[in-house]
Amino acid sequence: MDGNKSPQNAFVKVCALAAFAAICCLIFSSCARVSTNNTQGGYTPFSLSPLSSIPVLKDYQTMRSSSQDRMGNADFKIIGAGETLVIADLQGPGEITHIWVTISSEDPKHLRNIVMRVYYDGNDFPSVESPIGDFFGLGHGAYYYYGSAVQSIGTDNAMNSFWPMPFQKSARIEATNESTIPVKAFYYYVDWRLFRAMPPNMGYFHAQYRQEFPCQTGKNYCFLETSGGVGHFMGVNLSVHTQVSGWWGEGDDIFTIDGEQIPSIWGTGSEDYFCGAWCYGNTFYYPFFGMPYRKNLNQSQNNYWNVYRYHIENPIAFSKSLKAEIEHGALGFDNTRKGGRNNDYSSVAYWYMEKPVRLVGSLPPASERSPVYKENILPDGLFELQYFDISSNPPGIVDVQDLDFFITPNRRWLNNDHLFCNHNTSDSVVQIRWNTDKVYTGEMILVMTQAPDYGIISLSLDGEDLLPNFNGYATVVQPALVNLGNRTLKAGNHTLVIQTRGRDERSIRYLWGIDYMRIGGDAPEIEKDMVVIPIEGANP
Repeated sequence: MDGNKSPQNAFVKVCALAAFAAICCLIFSSCARVSTNNTQGGYTPFSLSPLSSIPVLKDYQTMRSSSQDRMGNADFKIIGAGETLVIADLQGPGEITHIWVTISSEDPKHLRNIVMRVYYDGNDFPSVESPIGDFFGLGHGAYYYYGSAVQSIGTDNAMNSFWPMPFQKSARIEATNESTIPVKAFYYYVDWRLFRAMPPNMGYFHAQYRQEFPCQTGKNYCFLETSGGVGHFMGVNLSVHTQVSGWWGEGDDIFTIDGEQIPSIWGTGSEDYFCGAWCYGNTFYYPFFGMPYRKNLNQSQNNYWNVYRYHIENPIAFSKSLKAEIEHGALGFDNTRKGGRNNDYSSVAYWYMEKPVRLVGSLPPASERSPVYKENILPDGLFELQYFDISSNPPGIVDVQDLDFFITPNRRWLNNDHLFCNHNTSDSVVQIRWNTDKVYTGEMILVMTQAPDYGIISLSLDGEDLLPNFNGYATVVQPALVNLGNRTLKAGNHTLVIQTRGRDERSIRYLWGIDYMRIGGDAPEIEKDMVVIPIEGANP
């Protein structure tokens, strides 16, 4: 077994990251408290000393609200369908320092259907409102594991928040089950501090869930809009569900402070803002940023992503108002996708204000909080190969590539993308597997891609040669139609094998691309403009 991927090493890695996150929480909470008391002119210096505050004597009483059963082991609460559970009703001045929750429910969407709300100082409006999973950084109603400075998910399915939540008079935390299915067991801790007197310059914690299913064409996705006084933005976790293939993250992050005419903070791209690069790779998570969830390691449609960025080292301060947005288009600024099929965005923004303020906008009902993939129906007999079960040797060398940049009136691909192999040697093998429930008979058409850096490949279907020697070289990037004659594709399982064989002497690399296979049926309009490749060695 690969030592880097053994369960023991994975466990050690998780423990190390959890310890690092815990240290960061000490920095964020305890050190901040000490430095606040030594603040001059309202400025709190940022410190990375995790141990400096440990010996400082504490001037508060440590408190806890929990689902405990002191007479037995029924240490949980039941939340009936449509019911609300008050998990903490605290009298201040005080500060919530830690919330831990784990849930047993037969509702597969309970992370989106249970809503968490926090009310301060007797207000009738919440300052925190979010589906419980999204609040703890679990997007799409899915469980996964990660650790940041302020949120961590422990095994198994234990949600932790370390956001400091100060309050002057009172704080009430509620969990509402908006599902028709009861929550069988809701376990929780709420750890907090009771102060003799409220420390100075303490802001009220706010958090809000927002969504657009799908994002609006021609308009940025807004994950925070707030006003009403002095505050600072602490960060956001963003969940993306792709309706179309291609990279979702070209959009810039944009912050408009205090109503300024021109935003003073403008980024360069979504993965840049979330502290990654080059369209991401495998999942990762760190104290201030991460991509803890990527369901499929490709850029396919109907994929799920979650990313986060917490500005703990440098919160974005404002005096009156803040608007935080991100572009979502294929090119970023265009704010649209193929055929207007924009991706689905949802998010939770976190920030502090000098007083509790009303959240802008309303929480969508539970029935609308789970995105639905709007399947693109293809003509019968047309197989878009990039969306089937794909494996490769070496692993990870193929992905769905968006071809918007190369499209002209006479050069078009189905849905503007193809399956792309970016392995630059002559030893790669890719297998594409799918199943058909009927027999297809007619002309077999393969639509390949040619380009100046493409190599020579062979293709076989279910063990029989289709193209022993396809030359992918061309002076421009273009689709190429290959007619393999009349064929029959039987019902059942099928495997297409693509092997790299070499390259044309004019080509500079060994890459290749393939769009789709069609057997019989009507030809899509895009085929009439394609270059037709005469094939030697095809098996008609």
